[in-house]
Amino acid sequence: MRNGYKIVNFIHDEVLLEVDREGLHENVLRAQQIMVDAMKFILPDVRIGTEAAAMTHWYKGAKPLFDEHGKLTLWVP
Repeated sequence: MRNGYKIVNFIHDEVLLEVDREGLHENVLRAQQIMVDAMKFILPDVRIGTEAAAMTHWYKGAKPLFDEHGKLTLWVP
């Protein structure tokens, strides 16, 4: 476990992480920032971005889902 996140798997261009459900949105934002900062260190002239979806089981078709307050929430197939 690093920075409070457990790396579960890498699938092509995806990174699967386990994060606490409590504070889900904030945990995901922090994980995204860590990934972007690390890539910018390696590739400073390349635009880096991330997209996150939260789910209890990995699903290739998952999409980001936000609640009425704009916070990431669990996606369910």
